[in-house]
Amino acid sequence: MAPTPSRTSVSYASRVDGLGPLYADVVFVPDGTRKPLTAVLHGFHGSRDDVAADTDALARLGLFCVAPDMRGHGQSAGAHDCGALQICDIVDALHMAAQTHPAECDPQRVNAVGYSGGGGNVLSLATKFPELLQAGAAFFGISDYELWYRTAGRPDCNQTMARALGGSPEEAPERYAARSALHAVRNNPHATLHLFWDEEEKDCPPLLNQWFLEAAERLGHINVRAHMSRAADAIRWRHGYRTGVPDLYAADAIFTPDFLAPAHPWRVPECGVLDACGYVVTTRFAAWLGDGTAGHARVHYDTSDSRPVVRPEGATVPANLRLMSGPTLFSGFLDQP
Repeated sequence: MAPTPSRTSVSYASRVDGLGPLYADVVFVPDGTRKPLTAVLHGFHGSRDDVAADTDALARLGLFCVAPDMRGHGQSAGAHDCGALQICDIVDALHMAAQTHPAECDPQRVNAVGYSGGGGNVLSLATKFPELLQAGAAFFGISDYELWYRTAGRPDCNQTMARALGGSPEEAPERYAARSALHAVRNNPHATLHLFWDEEEKDCPPLLNQWFLEAAERLGHINVRAHMSRAADAIRWRHGYRTGVPDLYAADAIFTPDFLAPAHPWRVPECGVLDACGYVVTTRFAAWLGDGTAGHARVHYDTSDSRPVVRPEGATVPANLRLMSGPTLFSGFLDQP
């Protein structure tokens, strides 16, 4: 008989702006072994209830699952964020789980799986926190909110974005710039990222995945895996959750081996270049544009000395750029044994 996962709902608050309460489900098979810590992320208009079948299935496969309600969704406080500070909320949920269940989860093996907006959040986790993930699975993910808006794949979602971000990309370009994983692909050449989509996808058109893959290939990254289903295939990665699209269960066999693999921690090189779309956070430094919800800057860094040196690219320093050297807000989580 398959093991029965334990499911509890917990509340926490943002360590960035204090927003709370935020809610998440913590789901795992309690067996006293340290299991890979895995974020399971709902879609753009969803809630953690939509991924309950995912957390049960993945927990039975040996993962410790944390499924948060994004701010402004489900029971969580706040307003719709469209992929900016809510990425920090996901890290906070994982941190909370690691603190409260040290015997059951392994914070050295952190993964994420998500659908649509949640797929976009997987890609944002990989690029805003480039040292965090071991692997990720993004189903028909939103790699760039401006690009998604311009495809007009979901007019209702465009209306939500315009309300949340203060207008269209023409009216609020800096807010859309902070919500792009596509323009920060360079940040993460390490985590194995599985991209799933169907060639006939309409809601989140294929180019959202194709352009992310092409950007990685241009940089010489070999960590992005493409899984596109076609009309003639027996298994299709159609838009939805596994409760409505049972074919999605078949993807578990593709991505979970990377989630369950032995830990292989990675740190950004001592010197290099990173893109801060809103912000980028590493164990040794962070770069924030204001409160992290608007703007993009490319930063050059050197951590070869005892105190990191971080500078923006070009002669003009963005007025709202905040550079934080030394331990950052999330360093303790990223470094914990």
